[in-house]
Amino acid sequence: MTVNFKTSLVQPGKGSTFLVLGDLYTLLAEGKDTGGTYGLAEVLMQPQSIAPPHIHEQADEAHYVLEGEVEY
Repeated sequence: MTVNFKTSLVQPGKGSTFLVLGDLYTLLAEGKDTGGTYGLAEVLMQPQSIAPPHIHEQADEAHYVLEGEVEY
């Protein structure tokens, strides 16, 4: 078995940043950066914020909550 690791470091304040529905999204890794294997985003959500129901037809989605709590 062959494993190829590629390390990426995104410095604070770097990455593409977008304001979506009042929440701040910073794209840390995109498919173009990872050979299409995954994307990674940091999201700073406002209190009482929600992620509207949505579907990703060609990708899985996972959430890792660092602080606070999120209701789905």
